[in-house]
This record gives sequence, structure tokens and C-alpha cells, in this order.
Amino acid sequence: MTDEELYLVLRQIALKATGVSMVILADTNQNAPTSDYCAIRPRAAVSERGQANITESYDATAQTITTTVRQQLIVSSDFDFYRGTAPQTAAKMKQANKLPSVSSMLSAAGIGWADTSSVMNLTAIQSNNMEQRAQITVRLFMEEVLTDTVNTIEKVSVSVQNEKGVVLQEIDVP
Repeated sequence: MTDEELYLVLRQIALKATGVSMVILADTNQNAPTSDYCAIRPRAAVSERGQANITESYDATAQTITTTVRQQLIVSSDFDFYRGTAPQTAAKMKQANKLPSVSSMLSAAGIGWADTSSVMNLTAIQSNNMEQRAQITVRLFMEEVLTDTVNTIEKVSVSVQNEKGVVLQEIDVP
């Protein structure tokens, strides 16, 4: 799943759970909206959860082996809320996965909800005015797939020689 695809799922969740006016992708260098809003950083951090599941399949026609690695990941997504009542709005994300519509969105996208961080109140002075700001991180369980296809060795010729270079035996191993 790309960051853009993940963002589109997370955007719908933020809109549904918090009722914020606008949700944007973080770090796009665009002007901030004038009303309350949320900026989402879809992959603020990625860690692994246990070992990957590895399978191999053999294609006799193409004489190849395909290895598939299913990575089990924990993806941390930051939700930054601005203006309005940002700390209270961010807190609405704490159990958002319990909403049936949010649970359905996550399931359809193949995403699991692990947990959330504490809400960090980042309220600060902005242009001589206090501006409400808050951040919460949602940790998600995801699976990403890597594949590699290599040609197989179907036949090997083995030649055994002595120290003088005299061939003692030659065999073909199918």
C-alpha cells in the first residue's frame, strides 16, 4: 500500500471520528486551511512485528522459483490537529476503531488497528495568538509483500580431477 492509499483511508477515519472541518496530507508545503484541520503523516515510522512469512513456489514451465516475503509491519501514522479544540478533537481518535464504519474501512483496506499514543498538547503562540495544536499517533498493523523470482539450476556437470589435472570422473547431475 502506498502512502497516498494509506492517507486516503486514514483521512476518512479522521473525518468520521473527529468531525474536523478538513483533513490534509502533512508535509506538502501548501498553505494551511483557515479553519480547524488535521494533517496526517501516513508513515511517520515503520517497525516490524515478529518474523515475516516466507513461501516459495516453483514454475516448471519457466524453470523459476518465486520467493514471497510477507512482512508484518507496525506503521505509525501521526495525526496533527490545529485550531478549534485540538486536544479534545485529537482524543476522539483514541477508540475510533470501535466505530463500525471505521472498522469496516480498516478491514476492507487490510489494515489492523494496534493502538494509539497519548494525546500531546502542542498549543503554542502563533502570530501573537495562542493556537490550539495537538498530536496523536495511531499504530497500525499492515502486511507488505516482497517477491523475487530467480532461475533454477536444472542440471549440473561435475568434473573431478587430481592435482595433475587428470580427469578422474565426470558426471551430470539432473
